[in-house]
Amino acid sequence: MNDQLIYSAIRAGIGLYLLAIAAIVMYRKTRLDIFRSDLFAVRDELFLDAARRGVGFQDPAYTDLRNSINGLIRFAHQFHLTSIVLIVLFTRNDPEQKSALDAISGIADPERKAYYLDIYHRVARRALRYLLVEGSQAMIIIPAIAFYVLWRTRGRWLNELPPRVIDSLIRLGRRDSEEASQLKAYMHARP
Repeated sequence: MNDQLIYSAIRAGIGLYLLAIAAIVMYRKTRLDIFRSDLFAVRDELFLDAARRGVGFQDPAYTDLRNSINGLIRFAHQFHLTSIVLIVLFTRNDPEQKSALDAISGIADPERKAYYLDIYHRVARRALRYLLVEGSQAMIIIPAIAFYVLWRTRGRWLNELPPRVIDSLIRLGRRDSEEASQLKAYMHARP
């Protein structure tokens, strides 16, 4: 191997490494900004709904829900799986710990109660997506969940596939089928 080839390989490796670092740093910052932006939008929607309904801004359900969203926005940069586990472990037996759900359950108006529950669940789903799916831990969590689901179903999901999909796969597998010849033509036409 000549020196020029080695030098080019080293330069390419360093460039790819720096590009990966930049992408990771930028992705984390962008991911955090998008998460906070989504929470700001939900909080604004909650505020506008409270103003439209004439609900006092000192209402316990409104303030607890708003404070929960504000806490997520404020501490989103520290929102990691380990911090959540520690918070749950140390606050689960705290009798003073009050949930926004407790205040929401005290709402008399069924329409407003349903709306606040919807807001609560939307925030919870978005936080879980941020925590489990969008982060670097997703590389561990998603395959683990997929493996668990496949192990639990033990292939039953194959029986639940729609027959149309199975028929398409069977037709594709036949040598003289129109689908197989179209796929072959496509594969040979690609550069």
